[in-house]
Amino acid sequence: MKYKLAAILMLYASSASTQVFIENTPVGSTREGQINVYGMNGASARVRYERFKGSPFYNPEWFKAELYQPDGKSLGINPVKLNLATHEVHFLDKKGYELAANDGTVAKVVFVDSLGDGKPKVIFRNDYDVIFMAYNRNRKYAEELNIGNIGLLKVTIRDPREADSMFGTLKRYYFTDRFDYFVRVGKRVEKLKKLNQDEVLSVLPAKQETVNYVKQRKLNLKKEEDVVALFDYLNSQQK
Repeated sequence: MKYKLAAILMLYASSASTQVFIENTPVGSTREGQINVYGMNGASARVRYERFKGSPFYNPEWFKAELYQPDGKSLGINPVKLNLATHEVHFLDKKGYELAANDGTVAKVVFVDSLGDGKPKVIFRNDYDVIFMAYNRNRKYAEELNIGNIGLLKVTIRDPREADSMFGTLKRYYFTDRFDYFVRVGKRVEKLKKLNQDEVLSVLPAKQETVNYVKQRKLNLKKEEDVVALFDYLNSQQK
């Protein structure tokens, strides 16, 4: 029985080892493991990730994910970490080397492993034109928080920060997150100024029953889970 472009790679992480099946890999190159930090005086410095409090990655450990090209073709399943500081996909190639996918090669990431957050699978995409334009033509991976005709998309920007220590002798480095939300209705995608009821309802089909449902269920549309609950309801009502 033949396996198409298949290989078995033994990965060693911390004290445990797991087998991961790799079909194929995207085009990628090595990264230096550091990032520019712009300090309070406006100067910038290259700082290695190890010096930061927190991780630049959505998932600091390797998890299996299926990667897709912009044309929708699958690149197979690879061990993946998603970098939210640079919005790059890091993956292990068949020889176990860590690479970052080159720009424009991975449009969709579908984690097939459970990430321990209760979600059946986590999906990220960077091929929405509205999101591309919102960040000055820089690709950002948006997490699809639900499935259906009406969807909530979340872009996490993990910014590197610098601060002085108590006595000003050392620099402290850490990450802060900011979140941008977009709503997809069919193929139309719109950015929300913020996550709240007025903004969410403004991009939905104008129906009084939607407002009534929010009131009846006492949904707080400042919360992701309540917006997702509303969208799931609306999707269930569509034929």
